Amino acid sequence: MKIDNIVNSSAKWTLIVGAILIFVLPFMVTFLNIEFLGKYGPVGDTIGGITSPISQLLGSILIYLALKAQLDANTIIQNQVNEDNKQSLIRHDLEQIQELYSFFQNNIKSFSYDKDFSGRSSLIFGKRAIKHFFQDIEDMNVNIHNDDDILKIDGVREILSIINSAKLILQKNKNSKLAKEDKEFYNTLIYHELVFSIFPAKEIENEDPLALKKCTICEIYHGNFPPLIFHKIQELKKEF
Repeated sequence: MKIDNIVNSSAKWTLIVGAILIFVLPFMVTFLNIEFLGKYGPVGDTIGGITSPISQLLGSILIYLALKAQLDANTIIQNQVNEDNKQSLIRHDLEQIQELYSFFQNNIKSFSYDKDFSGRSSLIFGKRAIKHFFQDIEDMNVNIHNDDDILKIDGVREILSIINSAKLILQKNKNSKLAKEDKEFYNTLIYHELVFSIFPAKEIENEDPLALKKCTICEIYHGNFPPLIFHKIQELKKEF
């Protein structure tokens, strides 16, 4: 930066002095003896022959410096444009993830289940409804290993939508331009919602014989989860 200031200052004063000499020298010559000057014609030619290449070289240097300054300015502008584009992509990714997360939360809040409490029916919503839904699904008169039958149960498609929306957020977050800390924040947020608020931790974290009951039909440790939902949860687990 200091060298650039020196170069710019030198170029400015060179141009100022040169401009003054261009206007002053013709008037100064009129005050001199023409015959006296004629004796120095060959000397002038010699000096001109020597200084001409030097002045051309200086001119070339000035042109180079001007072009270099223009290229540097273009580089700064291009870097700024690239940075603006990068920030724009980050804002776009962040807005999409926030919208997806709002959609995910709304799916959870709008989930409803008609729960029978000691012979008295009560419509419950949100996380509480999801937990009771999974607790009661085993007692429903349906073959949980038949996907078509499972999909006929009210609430199953909503559960699958919640899982798919969580998976979509995690994939979008993974492929986004967000900083590592922001990605970890959204991953933790989704993990907390799923593990600690909706699905019991033991049932989403591990397919563990000690944590889940082994099914006598398919011999998979899916507990009271229908295999259709259980496998979706296991797929979701891989995204963390």
